[in-house]
Amino acid sequence: MVKLSSTEEENTEFLSSLWDTYKYLILLSLVLLGAGIFGWENWSQNRISNLQDSATCMNLSLIH
Repeated sequence: MVKLSSTEEENTEFLSSLWDTYKYLILLSLVLLGAGIFGWENWSQNRISNLQDSATCMNLSLIH
């Protein structure tokens, strides 16, 4: 834990040790977050497209 009275060098050393310990977890989390956002956007756009296609089909079937 970082002390409020610690020096900049101590803080840098602490953050460096955190990075050395958790760098793969941090990188994996960022990749998964990016993939999740991409997947959500893709799913949302696909859903909107499907709803629009369904609405178009319904309108065409009501006209004929």
